Formats: sequence, structure tokens, C-alpha cells
Amino acid sequence: MRITTLTATVLATASVVSADVLTILARAQWTTWTQRSNAIWHFNNGEEHQFSANEGCRGNPVPGVREICMDWSRVRAHFWEGNRKRCFQEWNERTVGSCAPYGESWGTVCSIHRWHEVGCSW
Repeated sequence: MRITTLTATVLATASVVSADVLTILARAQWTTWTQRSNAIWHFNNGEEHQFSANEGCRGNPVPGVREICMDWSRVRAHFWEGNRKRCFQEWNERTVGSCAPYGESWGTVCSIHRWHEVGCSW
């Protein structure tokens, strides 16, 4: 099989990360109203990686991603893949209720959030 220069260039510069969906389990404590969130990043190639989805930015959350910033007040997130900015926005939310089945103490409310990749407008 012969690989052309154009094909080799495309393969060499192809995106390492092909983000598809974020699934976030958010936990809010009734007594203190603090929230903790953990995400599973589902990639198109079938890989999954977990990271903290709390408010703010964090570096190197998953392989190939330099930084991700979660903006819960605006229900959006952006991440940097090399020098390219890519974005997520919440698609739907489902309140589960008590987090006890997830190993949390009683008095903690869980919700599941699904985020999809969208074009960046911010």
C-alpha cells in the first residue's frame, strides 16, 4: 500500500481526541449545598476517561487534551486540543434523587447530565 504525501500529512495532523459525549454525575449535599461532579468522557473510538467536572479549569484531564474548563453557570464547557478550542454544551439532565445507591451518604442528591460537542460561540 502506497501512502501519498497528502495522506501522510493528514494522518500526522489528525486529531488525537475525537470527543463525542460527556456523562456527568453531579452530587449536591443538602446540608452545605456544595457540589461535586465526576465526568466520563466518551470518545468516538470507544475509549472512556474519567475526570473531575467541578467548576473551573484543570489541565490534562484526559490523554490528548491540554485543558478543560467547566462553566456550570452557563451550562457549557470548552477544552483545548493542542491550539484548537473545542466546546461542549449540556444536552439534557435527569435528577436521580438520593445518591445512596452510588455510595454517597444520605442527604446527597444526584443528577446525571449529558453534554454533546457543539461549535464554539464563546
